[in-house]
Amino acid sequence: MDKIKQYQLFFLIAFMGHLSILGLFSLNYHNENPVVKVQLETPEIIQASLLDETRVIQKAKELKQAQETKKRLQQKQKDNITRQIKKERQLLQAAKDKRKKEESKAKQDQQVERKRLAKLKKTVALEKKKQAAIKQKKIAVEKKRQADAKRLKDQQEKALAIKKAAEKQQKIAAEKKRVADAEKLRLQKVTNENKRIANAKAAKERAVLQAKNAKIAKQAVASAAMAIDRKVTQAWNRPSNMTGKLSCQIKVNLLPTGDVMSASIGKSSGSAVFDASAERAVYKASPLPVPKDTVIFERNFRSFRFNFAPK
Repeated sequence: MDKIKQYQLFFLIAFMGHLSILGLFSLNYHNENPVVKVQLETPEIIQASLLDETRVIQKAKELKQAQETKKRLQQKQKDNITRQIKKERQLLQAAKDKRKKEESKAKQDQQVERKRLAKLKKTVALEKKKQAAIKQKKIAVEKKRQADAKRLKDQQEKALAIKKAAEKQQKIAAEKKRVADAEKLRLQKVTNENKRIANAKAAKERAVLQAKNAKIAKQAVASAAMAIDRKVTQAWNRPSNMTGKLSCQIKVNLLPTGDVMSASIGKSSGSAVFDASAERAVYKASPLPVPKDTVIFERNFRSFRFNFAPK
């Protein structure tokens, strides 16, 4: 604002200066004609006084030159004033332009300042909002922390109560289990004892049965062996050149039907003729009389050896 007042004062001073110069110029311009009239009327007076014509002409020339000189001076003065006015106008215009420029710059500065203040205001508002948000967040965090702490405490208390209840239930269950295990153990002992007695009885019965079966099997094996020996002996043809009593061991493989699959000398009698006659007798006696019981057959007669010693 001080700069604007300074430019207004400068403008008024310059304007008053221009008015003064224009006033002087107007004054000189209005005084020009009377001077000319006096100068023009003088030759007429001279002529009336019968002055020398040459002097009059010379005087007219001088007056004319003086007038032209005055006109030139006036024109020069006028040109100077015009230039001065032009210069003043240029200076005034420059001052106006400068003032406008500075006013524009001042407006721009004001706008920049307003924008800066608005931005600062906005920044302050944002900062206040940010601080308020931070405060609210802290309050929310603290509330959440307290709520979490309370919830954790409640959970811990609930968990402790559940744990105590569970321990109590476990103790009750353990006691029930102990009683049940004791009863189960007692029943198991009773069951085991019953099983032991039953197994002992069954083992005894099996032993009796096995003994009976073994006796029967032994009798069956002995009967079958005797029958086989008798049938092979019956099928045997004594060699004509055989002298004395001979015996050999024969390896025999049979089918369940008693048919001879193979027969070979396991232990020779020392006589090839006797051994060959024994083998022929085994084949000739096929099928051999074997027990009907497959277990006895598989165990004793699938592959067996017997001593052949005919009388």
